[in-house]
Amino acid sequence: MFKGRRCLLQLLLAMIAVSPAIFAEDNVISLFAAGSLTTVIDEIAEAYQQQHPIQIKRHYGPSGLLRQQLEAGADADIFLSANLQHPAALKAQGWGDKVHPFARNSLCAIAQPGIDVDSDSLLTVLLEPQIRLGISTPVSDPSGDYALQMFARAEQLLAGSEQQLKDKALLLTGGPDSPAAPAGHNPYAWLMQQRQADIFLSYCTNAQLARQQYRQLQIIKLPASLEVAAEYAAIVRDQASQDTHNFLEFLLKAPGQSLLQSHGFD
Repeated sequence: MFKGRRCLLQLLLAMIAVSPAIFAEDNVISLFAAGSLTTVIDEIAEAYQQQHPIQIKRHYGPSGLLRQQLEAGADADIFLSANLQHPAALKAQGWGDKVHPFARNSLCAIAQPGIDVDSDSLLTVLLEPQIRLGISTPVSDPSGDYALQMFARAEQLLAGSEQQLKDKALLLTGGPDSPAAPAGHNPYAWLMQQRQADIFLSYCTNAQLARQQYRQLQIIKLPASLEVAAEYAAIVRDQASQDTHNFLEFLLKAPGQSLLQSHGFD
């Protein structure tokens, strides 16, 4: 009888000894998110961590490349994508059971100082032979896919313009081999400072961040005839912790939505 009690006591002591590690693992959320969300998700994660005993490990990158990593078995509890398609594809594969739209963005043009362009003249200027047009890499990065959607809309205005824009577009960001900006540099400000493009198509939120580092940049709103909206969505991994679901709720409601709006997301 005493021997049995001693064994039980030893088992309890062993459980106590390992429990901090177990709890520490349980108190970590692994989050994969689109690079365009970096600044705002860092703020949302910090705000959440101040209210909950949890650590949110963040990994950012082009949504298409992140999806590929998740399909290959990368460890993540929640994925925040810059489109609906990537979370929907993961849902179809059984990675998670629901796609949650949580924000919207718009495409803008970032132009070098000195380029004579506004919303009304944007398409005409983009088609000028000397203008170097930069976009992100389609498939790997939804920003590039949205740029292609804009090209398709241009075709409705001017026959032949879609192919002209595709032919001249430089894939400068968002690909598996795209060069990274130096640490501390906004990637769009950096590539424009390096004169890699005359006009670059990206999210309006990215454009605002780029101009914080390169004040002379012009931000051109797309005319209604070319406008493209980007919808962001989240998916939580099947059997993820309740902490992960709680963080998703924080993102979907205030103050998560308030912080998104403060950074220019709808």
